[in-house]
Amino acid sequence: MSDRGGSVTTSRSAAASPPQEAKVTAYGAVAYVPPSLAASRPEGGLGYGPVVSPGAVFGLGLEEQEEPVSLGLKGSVSDFEGGAEYRSVGKRFERLVTGPASQRDREGTELWVVQRLGLLRLRLSQSELADNVDRNPALPRTSRAQTAVSAQLAPRGWPILGLTYAIGDSERVWLTGDGRPRVAEEQTFDSMSGNIYYGAPRWDVSGSSTYITSRDVAQPDHTMTMLYHDLRLTLRPLESLVITPAVSTGLDRYEWSDTRSNTTSASLLLSYGPPTSWWKLWTLGAYTASQASDGTVDGRTMSLSGGLSCGLGRLLGGPTSLSFQGGYERYDDAVYRDGSARGVFGLVRLKVASF
Repeated sequence: MSDRGGSVTTSRSAAASPPQEAKVTAYGAVAYVPPSLAASRPEGGLGYGPVVSPGAVFGLGLEEQEEPVSLGLKGSVSDFEGGAEYRSVGKRFERLVTGPASQRDREGTELWVVQRLGLLRLRLSQSELADNVDRNPALPRTSRAQTAVSAQLAPRGWPILGLTYAIGDSERVWLTGDGRPRVAEEQTFDSMSGNIYYGAPRWDVSGSSTYITSRDVAQPDHTMTMLYHDLRLTLRPLESLVITPAVSTGLDRYEWSDTRSNTTSASLLLSYGPPTSWWKLWTLGAYTASQASDGTVDGRTMSLSGGLSCGLGRLLGGPTSLSFQGGYERYDDAVYRDGSARGVFGLVRLKVASF
């Protein structure tokens, strides 16, 4: 998901050890949303307006709020790596960034260190992250301060397997139709997640499962369990055509009341661009539904978007591209009907591969 550059490499040698390579890399991407396309309703609607923009959680100014970004710096020496990153990348960016769906829909800061031991990659991180960057009112928004340790095994020719354990504190908020908080819950949590990826010349598939247990800070006897799954398939039947269906499900259970909340999402991405051309077209359709057994939540979001990406050659020190995106989104709330909303959104993204 990163645009890379600013690398510096040095070599050091010692009498009893082979040379070690040190490298420092800066990377990032910035997207700007024109104010005229930020929203179709007062108070921001479903676009990146003054109320619902990703930067709002950090108390940024209006112009800064309208710039979803991913910026970072990392360094490595031999098999050891460390770095820091700030990101604000929502699901509307999923055709522009890579990685598991759950990791694309995040904003916040993260510090990490990595140690490689042959085929094994160990990672320790400290982060403050929030999901539901796009403020989709059919989904809750969860902010987490967590410490996590993960292990990834990547044998050549076999699926890549990963396992992560995390502990921390979280705040879970249900939103209104215009993206404002409605109900908040403060919790402590433990989570365990596993993921798998396998790639072939014409297709690749990735999936993940996460199990979370949490306890209410105000009422410790109130516990909650959450189980999430997602699956993503990428098909390349032609050199110029990519088809990517994805599905995800989630189940939240409040143990003290036996209330359940179910969330289901599905999307289909079509991308077309001849390998030697300077342009690429794509379109994405997505659907999300969330319901609670006690009748307090019943919302559905449908969206259709499309875009054009153009290569500009080597500008500003490296390969540069410009992309345009626009779309329509509709949210229907069967419980809080005043929270239902419709809106258009758009953005412009300039990508420089090195700087």
